[in-house]
Amino acid sequence: MPIKNFVADAIELVMKAWEGDRQSFERLSIASCHLGSKLLESELLELKTHSQLLENFAWGLKELDAEHHEGTVSHNYVALALATAMRACEGDQQSYDRLSQAAERFGYKLSRHNLHELKTHSQHLENIAFGLKEMEAVHL
Repeated sequence: MPIKNFVADAIELVMKAWEGDRQSFERLSIASCHLGSKLLESELLELKTHSQLLENFAWGLKELDAEHHEGTVSHNYVALALATAMRACEGDQQSYDRLSQAAERFGYKLSRHNLHELKTHSQHLENIAFGLKEMEAVHL
């Protein structure tokens, strides 16, 4: 049975909500409340922008793995990008360099400043993902 990727689900909901899907926004709002935060419609643009950035990092990491013939254990590149970004924020230079190389794949210049912004929004996405997981557990 495949492992459910709640972060990818959260990103998908953000994109749908941004396009005006009220049901997706409501699910995002409910999921974000599971850890005590409230999602405001005014936050959707920033969350969408950072979600796209995270997806681009995932694509870049996948490209790097293919180029270097690295057999990544997890084929969940969104989660890998998220984890790599978190390690880079904590000062892991190797993670920062890898993420920077992935960013170059789509013409993005990574900096410590925008990495910390990404961390904040990634934590919000992780919280939403946790909420989605909790919501699914209740409905099983």
